[in-house]
Amino acid sequence: MKKIDLTGKRFGRLLVLSEAGRDKWQKILWKCKCDCGKETIAYSYDLKSGHTKSCGCVRAKKASIRFKNFKWTEQKRQKMSMILLGQNKDTWCGFTVTKNAKIRQTKEYNKWRKVVYNRDYWTCQECGIHCKLKNIVAHHIKSFADYPRLRFDINNGTTLCRSCHLKLHNKLRDEKKCAQAA
Repeated sequence: MKKIDLTGKRFGRLLVLSEAGRDKWQKILWKCKCDCGKETIAYSYDLKSGHTKSCGCVRAKKASIRFKNFKWTEQKRQKMSMILLGQNKDTWCGFTVTKNAKIRQTKEYNKWRKVVYNRDYWTCQECGIHCKLKNIVAHHIKSFADYPRLRFDINNGTTLCRSCHLKLHNKLRDEKKCAQAA
């Protein structure tokens, strides 16, 4: 699909400034400036469809009008505004990407995945079904986060279908909960 440059175009209260990168599904993100002065990140589809029209200031303003008659303190109003904006003032860091997520977007990581897929003949090593690109996962046998030296070791990877991968991680999560409880 051909990329359409949205730079300089206006969508509601947002003016598109530049491309902000891509998410993990390779969908384009755009850096936009709202009429209120805040900058935000939005997807192409959300801008073009009209789903995203502002940084959230319009929603907050509507909420303040809606809750105007309530007998709330200013502190409570601010808290409700942050909740409606989807931001917790204490923990909100913007649209940050973890170090591990950045590594998973590198050419080296994609090469590792493809080598694992080809080695296993694009077949789930758990249930044995032949997988297509959308239903396949290269799983790290030893944790990606805990064993940085083994991230690109082909022997530390195995091919799983998405359902087997989900079952495996649910099992690992349950085992971790049991270990913590003991």
